[in-house]
Amino acid sequence: MYTISSRKDFYKKQRNIIRIISLAVFIFFFVYALYQILLLPSKKPLVVEVVKNKIVDDIDKVCICRKVEELILNKNFFLISPRHLSQKLLESIPFLQKVVVRKYLIPEYRLIIYVKEKPVWATSGDFKLISDDGEVGSSDCLNLSLLPKKMITVSGNNISSLKKDELVLVKKIVEVLQERYKLLISRLLIDDENQLEIYTESGFKIKAGKINPDLFEKILKLEKVLDELKQRSYLLEYIDLGLENIWVFKEQVKKDNKIRLFKRN
Repeated sequence: MYTISSRKDFYKKQRNIIRIISLAVFIFFFVYALYQILLLPSKKPLVVEVVKNKIVDDIDKVCICRKVEELILNKNFFLISPRHLSQKLLESIPFLQKVVVRKYLIPEYRLIIYVKEKPVWATSGDFKLISDDGEVGSSDCLNLSLLPKKMITVSGNNISSLKKDELVLVKKIVEVLQERYKLLISRLLIDDENQLEIYTESGFKIKAGKINPDLFEKILKLEKVLDELKQRSYLLEYIDLGLENIWVFKEQVKKDNKIRLFKRN
């Protein structure tokens, strides 16, 4: 017999069936949408924005994009770690000082790479650059034509094996000679025993000696000697700082070809 109770049970079962069907449809479309998202290619056009750059241009942005594409290796966009990618870029391009990666979903899936390069003060002459912090590396992804025009060339067979603090010390010495003593430096030579020779545009060289912390103290005491030599109008061939208590210098043109000595104060 059809009663009110049986009618309620019928509608209850009907509502449950509708709910189950609705839930199934929702799960189906949710899984389908998620599947389509996971199928999104990771190789989307990369927008590279360069911050405070001096030696990175549009061509180098393409180079950085290529590096990024190599590093993500077809990974899904949502599985790319910006922090990991930033670290890998810093490792693969030595002269990047800072890299920040941002992921954006709107208006399109894209990566934006903000980069800042390290300041460069010298070149080793074999297409390697030397940064302010003593890093020696290749010029990958850097436009060499945008480097500072007054780049100092550092020659030698073991430049890459020098410690960072040794190259930082050499840079400090060059800065003292240029800014304090007003000497124009043309190039540097570092031999296999880490002996430093400094060539000036005035035509003479400074045999500075072994690169160590004591060398900087020697250079700081050189000002009085340079002033005295200038007052005497000597045309120098070299100044040798290698001896313990004596400055040694030789003139370019001198009939007796004698080597002059200055006692170090």
